[in-house]
Amino acid sequence: MSTRLTPCKESLSVEEIEALFQMPVAASDKQVPQGNLNSNILFQTADGRPYLLRMENQEGRARELPAIINEYRGVGFLGVPGNSFFLRTAGEQHAFADALLQMNVPVISPICSHKKMQIIAYCQGARTLADLWKNGDEEATAASENAFATLMKCHGLGVAIGDRWGPNELVLPDGSLRFIDFDVGIRGPEAREFELVAFMYFLAYFAQQSPTKDVSTLQELCTVVLNNAREPVYSQNAVKKYLSSYPKYFSGEVPYSWNDTRAREAFFNALHSHV
Repeated sequence: MSTRLTPCKESLSVEEIEALFQMPVAASDKQVPQGNLNSNILFQTADGRPYLLRMENQEGRARELPAIINEYRGVGFLGVPGNSFFLRTAGEQHAFADALLQMNVPVISPICSHKKMQIIAYCQGARTLADLWKNGDEEATAASENAFATLMKCHGLGVAIGDRWGPNELVLPDGSLRFIDFDVGIRGPEAREFELVAFMYFLAYFAQQSPTKDVSTLQELCTVVLNNAREPVYSQNAVKKYLSSYPKYFSGEVPYSWNDTRAREAFFNALHSHV
């Protein structure tokens, strides 16, 4: 292990990380996806175990905030009194992940957090729900059914997670699900309805990018989900609102707009009719 690990100033030092694992560590040559809100460095311990050093990206957060605000305002979430979103610090993300674990929600909780960084176990071979749908993978449906059930369980307990959209849900090689990335939190009287429909919208967006462009299986799954999304946990009027406003907001030449406008309208009109 010859590649030197170089954390940011507000991270643990290399010496402190090595003391945590009680062995030498080094940066990995493998590249990992970088988020807008965080920078990720893959490293490994002397025994070959991989970990992510996840550090807050202040410049990325400043760039991403306007897009988040525009989306949440554009679909009508921020226009409702009491609805809001917030960014969790590294420590708050760690605490929230641990709280979800106590609720038996499958997450990958940080091994440690310090100031603006987290150390998280890296799951080799894991794929995101977004990639499963984009690639037309046969595992996408069952994995998404599991993810919806898990999300609705949280909603039933009064907890909205925030930022559920496909890339933040991992499917491990054994088929099990893990929720990751808890930077963005949401709260308010419509947080659960907003989160449920946003998750549907983005999964559908990735599904329509698949080689077959067949979204019928996901549409059937979303219909079942909506049939179970009833009072007192969900407001039917709020669900209907977001089923209309999400595809409307992401219309035209904007990021996350469908390639086929008619297919998008057909998908969400069908869902809307089941609420």
